[in-house]
Amino acid sequence: MLATAERVRPAGALGPVEIVWHRPADPAGCDGDCDHHALVCGEPGTGLPGGLRKVSADLTEPGQRWCPACRAADGAAAATAPHDSAGGPHDPS
Repeated sequence: MLATAERVRPAGALGPVEIVWHRPADPAGCDGDCDHHALVCGEPGTGLPGGLRKVSADLTEPGQRWCPACRAADGAAAATAPHDSAGGPHDPS
């Protein structure tokens, strides 16, 4: 799924940066030259030096995780999404 990265450090720490992936609210509105995107979780736009990337829903890379609110919104959207003939959620991308 398409996502944008937010780089965060633990509160008050100078240690390694953690990457938190967010879902853009309007991925089709990105022309690859955007500075900010509205996010599914409703957080203010995050600076995007790398733009949007495809990221696995089952993210396993160390130091990276999904925004819990963006993932929760995905679950709510999947519950109401149209289904294809195989019975799974319809993915127009």
